[in-house]
Amino acid sequence: MIRHVDTQNQFSLAWDNGRTASNHGAITRMKTMNRRGAFFLAIGLVLSLGFLPVFGADEKPAIDNLVGQPAELSAWAYAYRADLTVQEKPEACFVLRRLERINRDYRAVSCLLAQDGVREDHFSPAPKGTLQSALIWEGRVQLNRVELQWPKNGPAAPSPEDVEVRVYPSPFGWFGWQADQQVTVKPTISQDGLTWVYEGTDPAKPLPMTNYQPPKDIGIAWGTSGAGNSNEVDMVAVFVRAPEKAKKEAANQQPKFAVPTIRAYGPESWKRMDVEIEWGFKDGTQQADYDGRVEGFFGITGTAAPLPDDTGTTMEGPGSWKSHPGNGTRRGITLPILYVQPAVELVGNLPRFPYGHPRDTRITLWTRSGSFTFLVRDLEKGPILAPDYGFFVTKSGSGKTAREWAAELAASKVESIRQMTREHPEATWEEAMREIKMPLLPRDMVLPPYKQVADPPMQVELPVKQWTDAWRMGSWLLQKGELTYMNLALEAPRPIHDMDMVGLHDASAKWLDGFLQRPGTPADGDFSDGSGNFCLGKLFHNTAIRNPDPAVYPDIDTYELVHNGGTGRILYDLAEHYFLSGDKQWFKKNQWRMQAAAEWIIRQRNLYLNNVPNRADLWVAGLHPPQHIADCAWGQSEWKWYANINAWYYQGLHRFAQAMEEIDPANAGRYFDEAKNYRAALKKAVDRAIILSPVMRVRNGTYRSYIPPIFYIRGPSIGQVTQIAMTDDDWPFELVDSAGIPSPNDIRVDGQLDIYEDVLALNTTYLTGGNRYSYLEEKRKERGLDPKEDWFWGGMSSQLGYSYVADIYLKRDEIPSFLRQFINNYAAFVAPVPEYCFMEHFVNQMDPNVINAIKKGEFRLYLTANGHALAYFMEQFRSLLVWEDGDSLWLAKATPRHWLEQGDTISVKNAPSYFGNLAYEIVSDVDHGKIRATVNMPSRKSPKSVLFWNKAKLAAPIQSVEVNGKPWTDFDKDKELVRLNDLTGKVTVVANY
Repeated sequence: MIRHVDTQNQFSLAWDNGRTASNHGAITRMKTMNRRGAFFLAIGLVLSLGFLPVFGADEKPAIDNLVGQPAELSAWAYAYRADLTVQEKPEACFVLRRLERINRDYRAVSCLLAQDGVREDHFSPAPKGTLQSALIWEGRVQLNRVELQWPKNGPAAPSPEDVEVRVYPSPFGWFGWQADQQVTVKPTISQDGLTWVYEGTDPAKPLPMTNYQPPKDIGIAWGTSGAGNSNEVDMVAVFVRAPEKAKKEAANQQPKFAVPTIRAYGPESWKRMDVEIEWGFKDGTQQADYDGRVEGFFGITGTAAPLPDDTGTTMEGPGSWKSHPGNGTRRGITLPILYVQPAVELVGNLPRFPYGHPRDTRITLWTRSGSFTFLVRDLEKGPILAPDYGFFVTKSGSGKTAREWAAELAASKVESIRQMTREHPEATWEEAMREIKMPLLPRDMVLPPYKQVADPPMQVELPVKQWTDAWRMGSWLLQKGELTYMNLALEAPRPIHDMDMVGLHDASAKWLDGFLQRPGTPADGDFSDGSGNFCLGKLFHNTAIRNPDPAVYPDIDTYELVHNGGTGRILYDLAEHYFLSGDKQWFKKNQWRMQAAAEWIIRQRNLYLNNVPNRADLWVAGLHPPQHIADCAWGQSEWKWYANINAWYYQGLHRFAQAMEEIDPANAGRYFDEAKNYRAALKKAVDRAIILSPVMRVRNGTYRSYIPPIFYIRGPSIGQVTQIAMTDDDWPFELVDSAGIPSPNDIRVDGQLDIYEDVLALNTTYLTGGNRYSYLEEKRKERGLDPKEDWFWGGMSSQLGYSYVADIYLKRDEIPSFLRQFINNYAAFVAPVPEYCFMEHFVNQMDPNVINAIKKGEFRLYLTANGHALAYFMEQFRSLLVWEDGDSLWLAKATPRHWLEQGDTISVKNAPSYFGNLAYEIVSDVDHGKIRATVNMPSRKSPKSVLFWNKAKLAAPIQSVEVNGKPWTDFDKDKELVRLNDLTGKVTVVANY
């Protein structure tokens, strides 16, 4: 079945932007340029189309004249010019905000710390001139030449002594720590005085960022060499200082200066490749219209032409076309491309950017029937077949067509991890511990029995004693509350929510009350205020630092202030506490504080950049400001637009609106409207991010859509952020789970799941999460376990508390993959001491001290049980047994089949739900082809539907069903699903096979 994704609005917006704003602004820039001979004329023509560099048939020189010439990179930056009231791209406003942050916060904090003798001052003085022009790129670039082109008409070019050019080394992004660096080399000036060339030199040594400290010597070089060099830049700015005479003549008026156009060159030169792009070959797309256009990112596209046999495609311009079904056998275009190929940079023996260098040439097709981006470098591996929308790309002359290549890939019969999982037997507790946990532990260690604890409010009895014990132990740990990071608004919400899910409402209310009492503190992000949020702490001069000296700075407490997103998560928990406990009095008592949090969420997104012209054209229009999310502070700040943070803010706001609808319906509408608008803005940003991220190759040779975890990063964030290990692995699924963007059943989520399972989980990187799969492979090999099974026992998260992959599988009804995630992650993260508590990171068990403590049974003395990881386990366990899907209630949705052997019983009592408490019991009589169940329906309110999933270990489908002794026809024999609608009280069910 082809799943539909609405791309019409995306296409229309992109089409309008590409044909109007981008071209018009770029041509305006061209009018300021002075011609400098054939080569520079060629470069100017290339840049004349801004983000859409294409050549028409009458444009000279041909792109061949650029082959081998240095690549000029300004077309792919956001340009700021002081002579424009409205900038060409609204993102130019980030130049000003960045400079303000450097001067107001980072430069000031550096000076304060230096004055107190805590550390040396590593920042140069602020520029003395006025900002005239700047370029800011989305990612880091290498530069070895910068040119300033002064206008021929208007104010005269200033004296070189009054001009200061600065570059911005950027290890951590637009708003992270910056040591702006003055270009001290003297420019070479053309005879007419209008063109100034600054030649860069390579630095003598790399400038690493270590121990949260900026480099001690940034030197005078601004070019780069060597892998991992933090001297890469993402911004160039030109400041002009008024000479003394001009100052006197201007009196109190601001002097007017000439504004230069900046051109920037990196180490790469242009290469050429001709490609064929085919569409309309996939079943269901043959009659679709593919009207569209093409754009390059760090790449130039020449004049496109229809494929030789395509009678339905006609060109409207050098890079745009109309494409309707014709009589030919193939539909699409041929396209010449100029591309750059950055050198592969290594960190250790692994590539720094394993899935796409920030400067790798990307080509995007925008069409009415879907849009996608591919990396030109991927064509070196062979053709690109992207099935999500039905695109095929190959080098011209390869002789490959889409249908032939699809048949060739199908004939190879390579299956995805998800396909292989569906065919693999479900894992038992004993198997998972033997195959995953025991290889990570000392050979002589024996798994201890669980410590026996009292039954929790939600009682569970299962055929497998270890799972029953695991449920009781997990509930006991939640109730006891000796968990890590429970005062951290970002990480406490998941265990607090679990408390309500298992009936520990008093414990949940106690923890929530601590957050309700918080006054609201400004956090470290581009926020307007902190009134209403759930953060706690104190910033140091508007920024967060690791306390350099507690004796000098006793009041610095910024740890929580860099963990944003918690306000949305806590607000969600507060609403969920009401829905799961039914306590209206509690909600009314705390309603005012919840509303304050909701208003804070609304205020930040509505106020951010609301005075910027063309704000609606920002990629992140209507989202929360950039902010922190992790253990990073002074020296490693990473303010970014994280998709999952915005999803959590939206989720909290929307769930609060739903609670208000029941408690205070007169005031609920405002919050529903704000949540609706927020989600629309987030969806727009996510849809664009997916389109602009290159498709990625999975096991079967096809290329699938990728959902970026961070905006303004076109593709995986690996190598582009420093602090976060789980961004690419888990965060896209947090977006899908919390906001339904994209919908769990969207074909793009299909692609993301295959990328996660086939690529990311099996090829984990050198970053904080460690190469966990390779580590497990090595340990399994030492134990003599079957290497052919390594794939099945992998796939775990790097930091379990942030994993939502299992949630998505449950929503998609992919139960085998849900169970694999649930069971494998349990075995990978549980610490087998009598309490069977959980570790925070997979890499914890690479620490010999941790393993030694586990062996001695003293793990909790070494590191308290991680509440975030425990919460993942208990959340999935509860969802396996009881799961709400909107207005529907699922019972036993993900029951493993080996729990229903002859005579086995599954019992659940006193289970909280949105509809009230419920209970059920399932008894297997598979020897006689029957499954019997008793359900005590919830009574607080009626669910729209109660769905009972009988996962019997039988080859035959359900033949008939009896409910309360009478025939029942509302069941799905193929899905083994029984619907129990409009029933109350005690209900008996018999499924006959």
